[in-house]
Amino acid sequence: MTRQGWTVTSPLESERFAWLDTISVPVQKGWHALFRANKGTMYAKNALNGVPWRHRVHPAIIIWPLGAWTTAALLDTLDGIASRNGNSQFRASADAAVAFG
Repeated sequence: MTRQGWTVTSPLESERFAWLDTISVPVQKGWHALFRANKGTMYAKNALNGVPWRHRVHPAIIIWPLGAWTTAALLDTLDGIASRNGNSQFRASADAAVAFG
């Protein structure tokens, strides 16, 4: 039998973090009860899991704000560099990227 290799979540699987189970189990049961309450909430769960599109929606929803915030950070950096020369041309674009994200 082989042992599973180290993963990012391996430290959380030690006994030091067993107290998280006392919190996570009731929270998970609550979410399961909420999403299985009726047909509408089951549809919402399926939509979030991407069942109608045969692909999870979560990556698409997450990538937009992360890309926008990364763009804003880059534009803020460029604005800081440009403002040393008396030019402040990237500030509005950075604000728009934050608003989009």
